[in-house]
Amino acid sequence: MIFCFGKIQFLFFSFCLLVSGLSLPLTSHAAAEGGVFAGIELLPVKGRYIVTKDNLNVRARPRTNGKKITKLNRGEKVQVIGKAKGGEWYAIQKEGKDLGFVYAPVLVRMIDGRLEKEITGEVKGSSSVECKYSIKFESETDIENEVMSVADYWVSFECQKKGKRIDFSALMFLTEMPYIASKKNVYQIGLEIAEVGADYDKALSATIMYHLKKKSVLFDSVSPPNFKTTSPVKAISVEGVPSALKAAIKIAFSGWNEKFWQEMVKN
Repeated sequence: MIFCFGKIQFLFFSFCLLVSGLSLPLTSHAAAEGGVFAGIELLPVKGRYIVTKDNLNVRARPRTNGKKITKLNRGEKVQVIGKAKGGEWYAIQKEGKDLGFVYAPVLVRMIDGRLEKEITGEVKGSSSVECKYSIKFESETDIENEVMSVADYWVSFECQKKGKRIDFSALMFLTEMPYIASKKNVYQIGLEIAEVGADYDKALSATIMYHLKKKSVLFDSVSPPNFKTTSPVKAISVEGVPSALKAAIKIAFSGWNEKFWQEMVKN
């Protein structure tokens, strides 16, 4: 299926997650070190999660016969603040308010793609190209009819190639949920340049994968393939989203060949 965000288009498999049961709530008393909520000891699990089914019961106790407090629907976002010890129940909050316990497998972990400030950096590409860049967060978009949220960015480049100035902009996105359900800790980063020479009617794109647990960003592909170099950087270790975005730009630049930069000079 193809998702479009402004001029960005990327292809990934249909996000599909089979879940059953009820979700579990958390409380403000559960910090990174764990805690106690409603007399239940919590293990240190926290983060933003999204609900994957409708009519999800939030319960007062971490069990299926616990009193029903409220319901959540598919696509709603909650904050997990702990996991009930000895079970598969999360304690949750929504909009800063304690809710209760929900069954853990019904929730999917999100990463926060929002940036507190602009990211700047420098990068070298193939063919003696050196660039300065800035990454600005634009928006966070929920995809209609899908359990998916995407962070969008605007990237500006100022480059030099053998004394010639090359300025251009690109759209960038980060899927805030795993882009394939079977790969629960793999997120997609895309970089798209809208126009690359008069002879090309499609945008050039680079696709990079962010492995959250492995703390690494990996090269995936360049499209169209005739702009791909033979030896892109395969992987870079990262710490968090800002680091992952910077690494993605470095990998994308390593993947673009001399033909790409010749077209950029023409512009």
